[in-house]
Amino acid sequence: MRWLRQHDILFAREVVALDPYQHPKGSRERFALWEKIAANLDGFHLTNQINFSVTGRSVRDRVNLVLIRNYKKKMQEERKASGIEVPPPTEFDQLMEEIVDRAEDAEKEQKAGQDERKEKEDRDRKVAEEARAQALERVGQTRKRQGVEAKEDKPVKRRSGTETIEYLKERSQQQMRLREEELKIQREAQEANAKAQQAFTAQLLQQQQQQQNMFAALQKEQQQQWQQQQQMQASIMLQQQQQSQAMMAILQELVKKN
Repeated sequence: MRWLRQHDILFAREVVALDPYQHPKGSRERFALWEKIAANLDGFHLTNQINFSVTGRSVRDRVNLVLIRNYKKKMQEERKASGIEVPPPTEFDQLMEEIVDRAEDAEKEQKAGQDERKEKEDRDRKVAEEARAQALERVGQTRKRQGVEAKEDKPVKRRSGTETIEYLKERSQQQMRLREEELKIQREAQEANAKAQQAFTAQLLQQQQQQQNMFAALQKEQQQQWQQQQQMQASIMLQQQQQSQAMMAILQELVKKN
């Protein structure tokens, strides 16, 4: 479709009213709002002379790739032209200023969230690595201690059969204790890693639930707005129909008199 300034003004009003930038970039919630904006614009032909033929993708690209870029370029040119009187901001300028602020704030907030998640992942990985290093160090110390004990316990003379059995039994018990300690250290490291992962998952689920609740409330509000808009359009059409009927009745009376 061919965009006129009146198209852009009506479009910018819808963007400010529904604010798709309140949801993360690329999320289903944000795209659902672009679809809602497109549907609202397509409905304007019922009560306006301005017609739209748009989709969620086309309105998203229109504001992000055209309107915002043009507005930023205009503001940059005005800043360079210091000392030259510029006309006061129009309604469209004010709408675009609000849209640009919201888009930039959303981008900063999303980047901050990504940085925070990355820092948390790095911290969790560091904790797991430190736990593993400590576990390996403890295992090494245990083995070294047992090696020293084995040397100290080395018999000077040939063992008897009973002594050999006792020695092998004690050696086996020492190896079992060492293995149990290794397994315990591994379990502790795994539990620490699992707890960190569970905490991250719980936080992510909580954020998703909050977003779903916000989206549900927004959908309900939009549905109410849509119903009000439909009722208003129906009322306007009824008034137009009544006016047409009244005009026809007057014309018929005039024809009869003539």
